[in-house]
Amino acid sequence: MVASDLIYDVGIPCRKGHTTGRYTVSRKCVQCAKDAAAAWNKANPDKYRTNSKRYREKHPDKVAAQYKNWRLSNPDAVKKKNAGWQSANWEKYLGISSAWKKRNRGYTNAKCKARRLAQEQRTPKWLTENDFADIAKFYALSDELSRAYGFSWHVDHIIPLRGKSVSGLHVPGNLQVIPGSDNMRKGNRYGY
Repeated sequence: MVASDLIYDVGIPCRKGHTTGRYTVSRKCVQCAKDAAAAWNKANPDKYRTNSKRYREKHPDKVAAQYKNWRLSNPDAVKKKNAGWQSANWEKYLGISSAWKKRNRGYTNAKCKARRLAQEQRTPKWLTENDFADIAKFYALSDELSRAYGFSWHVDHIIPLRGKSVSGLHVPGNLQVIPGSDNMRKGNRYGY
């Protein structure tokens, strides 16, 4: 039996004005029942947590499928939630990220190789020795700032080398030194 089989529409709003339909067994308004459940959950947080935990343990596949469907249908909310967690738990996130990279060396090495290749492909042939010296100064400055401040500073491409909408060049005018956390948040986005 599908959930929609349990609901019927009478075409008349309930006494609170909801037009979401009624349950076939109890004849209660669907929205009123949801509101009552939410109120009970808020009034009984310990029982709600216990019941939720018991349900998740009893139906792990169903819960995983529901969560997967929600993630797929709400990608913006997932990104926002992840970004909020990463900002609030930055050190923990870096530890998780570092551990993942150690476990997946092949993927990490391939990604680094692709980045180096992209950088080489976007380094124009017309750069002079002075331009290469200027580029080296950016990397020296990031190393110096990292040691001085005690946290990582990165050389960032203002216009990303592999952006979705625009791709820049590996030239001195496209480089800046920024804190590593800001660079990680920026990713391959332009105008962040």
